[in-house]
Amino acid sequence: ENLSEDDDGKFGEVMGQLVMRYFRKKESEIERSDVDGLRKDLVELKTILKDALSAP
Repeated sequence: ENLSEDDDGKFGEVMGQLVMRYFRKKESEIERSDVDGLRKDLVELKTILKDALSAP
């Protein structure tokens, strides 16, 4: 089936929006996993510091 230029333009616009939404979602997931990783590192560091400070 042939797409008219108007349909072709709409298709490009919708595809562009979908691609942008995909990358925003991926970026958000990456940021969340980075924050989770930092939290785990901070908890580990806190434990190490507590152990070091409580050692005789």
